[in-house]
Amino acid sequence: MQSTATLRTKKGGNVITNSEIKEALQNGKPVVVKIPRQEAMSFDCVHGITYRRNSIGGIIVSAELLDKNKNSVIVTEPKFVSYA
Repeated sequence: MQSTATLRTKKGGNVITNSEIKEALQNGKPVVVKIPRQEAMSFDCVHGITYRRNSIGGIIVSAELLDKNKNSVIVTEPKFVSYA
């Protein structure tokens, strides 16, 4: 994983910075997860962002996504997340 979070927009794959990931958390817009070789999944919003330190001192960023029914949260790498 990279130390800088990457959240890509739907339109052109523009990289979104850490501050923009935080903005996605605050604005509550719907997001989509696109993991290679899997179907895209829609989520209600970014529910949380987790920062963890790895064994070599880097930062690992995880996005927590709230499902449409508001019953569960999925944790994924931000690089797979885009706006719906």
